[in-house]
Amino acid sequence: NFEIVQEQTSAGVVELQDGDIYWDESVFAGLNITKQQYEKCVRIVWDFEVGTPNADWFRCEDVGDAAGISYGPYQYTEKSGLLSKVVRMYLDSKGSANYNDNDRILANCSISNANYTGTQYVRNKTVMNALKAVGAEPLMKMAQGKMFLDKRAKPAISHMRDSGMTSALGL
Repeated sequence: NFEIVQEQTSAGVVELQDGDIYWDESVFAGLNITKQQYEKCVRIVWDFEVGTPNADWFRCEDVGDAAGISYGPYQYTEKSGLLSKVVRMYLDSKGSANYNDNDRILANCSISNANYTGTQYVRNKTVMNALKAVGAEPLMKMAQGKMFLDKRAKPAISHMRDSGMTSALGL
């Protein structure tokens, strides 16, 4: 059970709902880590990435570190290629028959580290506004959380298992 937390974002107050933190119990099998402890770990990441333990699902900016657009509370970037993967995961889970105008903008642009030039997408305010607009959609939150679990948490959990650690402190 998650405690409902109100958080201040650039778009106003958003309640953190169950499901905002992507949780796959099978990943944590055999470890002494609860969903609530994992949420605290995720909030520490958010605090490091965006300066607050509260998710800013609407954050989309160029932070000046040559990575291009940084997006969401996990700060996925163009240069890393993870922003493209998150967008693709979101669009695939939604299905093209259910696209809105913002989804069509994202589906028709190329956010890819293979094509990254350093300024190509940052200057495209239409793409940035589309990303902001879909930020709080449940499927976008799920895509961002699943990407974090797959690309960041699972390697840490693997290291924990290899090192014999079983508690949330190891994560």
